[in-house]
Amino acid sequence: MKRIMSSISTKLALIVMSSFIIMIICITGVTIYVYRMDSIKDFSKQAMDISNALAVSIDGDEYKNLIETQEKNEYWTKLLNMFSNTKQQTGFNYIYAIDTAPSGIFRYVVEGYIDSDDMSEIYDLGEVANSEDFDDGVEITLVEKVPMVSDIYIYDGEKTITGYAPIFDSSNNIVGIVGADVSLKTITSEVIKFASITGAIGGCVAILFLILIYYYIKQHVGKPIAGLANSASEIAEGNLNINMIKVRRRKHKDEIAILADSFTKFTSTITDITNEINILSDKHEEGDLEYFIDSEKYKGAYAEVAISANTSIKSYIDLTYDMLSAIEKLAEGDFSYDMKQYKGKRSNINAGMSSLKQTFDSIATDIKTLVDSGRNGNLTTRIKSDTYLGVWKDIIHSLNKLMATIAAPITEAVVALDAISYGNFDNRINNEYNGDFNKIALSLNYTSETIS
Repeated sequence: MKRIMSSISTKLALIVMSSFIIMIICITGVTIYVYRMDSIKDFSKQAMDISNALAVSIDGDEYKNLIETQEKNEYWTKLLNMFSNTKQQTGFNYIYAIDTAPSGIFRYVVEGYIDSDDMSEIYDLGEVANSEDFDDGVEITLVEKVPMVSDIYIYDGEKTITGYAPIFDSSNNIVGIVGADVSLKTITSEVIKFASITGAIGGCVAILFLILIYYYIKQHVGKPIAGLANSASEIAEGNLNINMIKVRRRKHKDEIAILADSFTKFTSTITDITNEINILSDKHEEGDLEYFIDSEKYKGAYAEVAISANTSIKSYIDLTYDMLSAIEKLAEGDFSYDMKQYKGKRSNINAGMSSLKQTFDSIATDIKTLVDSGRNGNLTTRIKSDTYLGVWKDIIHSLNKLMATIAAPITEAVVALDAISYGNFDNRINNEYNGDFNKIALSLNYTSETIS
């Protein structure tokens, strides 16, 4: 029972847990995807806000002077510090400012850096930028004259998003563009952190859920089902006195309680049918051959069982009555009665009764022949006793002996009378007989002596 309970509880818990884990994985996957997309949007907005904030804080006229003079003056140092601090605070990959490419070539004005950067990769004032490093966002910013965010593009082998903002001078002319680049690797690291936290929380929830669901299934599913399985085993072994109260007394009438009720009804019906069959056996043992199971009390297959039991018992009763009728007819000397023909091994009864009837008929015929022969004066007729067995053979042998006993004194008397008819009075009956046969012998011998 414990093995059944453990197996069911474990399997159900594993099924539920597998489903729950799959659900958690799907939800976590969707959550991470949504978080990633939101992170991209947030970093995109942040890139645009940073570039715009830096552009607004730049004095366009001073910036224009830097472009024209290409001298690292005090204002350039101020811009470098501002850009470097912003990079340090935001963790962005690149923060820089370029000119408006009046000759079709973009040149760097300033680029922020931090201590861990490779200075060989940091562009200095006046260095020409590779036009392939920029996407269409630079051109759009120059045309639209508003801050914007680029689409995702590849820079230095990494997927990158850039926020662009125009730098205006006092005449409201664009004199440069501020760019703030952030790699999707940075976003991915944030997503990984989020996924790790989410996974840890989900794992803890999954473990707690597994423990709770296993306990619940064990208590509310495993134990009741194990109880039902044990009851089924008891029923299979013929023990119908099982107790289903623990399974049936549940707070809620769920499927297991309904199943337990069905088990109870099943055992009750089987018990009732078993009792009915025992009563049927007792009644017929007492001679009440008209008692049968009330099949109308049951439904479906149970009614068929009751009907089959009644039919089987009735067939044996009919067979018994048929045999009694045949025997009564034989007792009355009526050898013409024929039993109903039965099938299978019951046909042996037909064969036996037919043999008995033939024996009775043969004996009756032989006795009639013997009697008729005696009435006709033929005292030599005998019945062949070898054709019979047992008591029948003894009876026939006794009849033949009776005929011989009757014939012997009569035969001697005939011989004595025949001798007297020829005048021979010396013939005597010398054998000793009993009763009237002896009187006949004595009378004949006295007659012969008297005449002689």
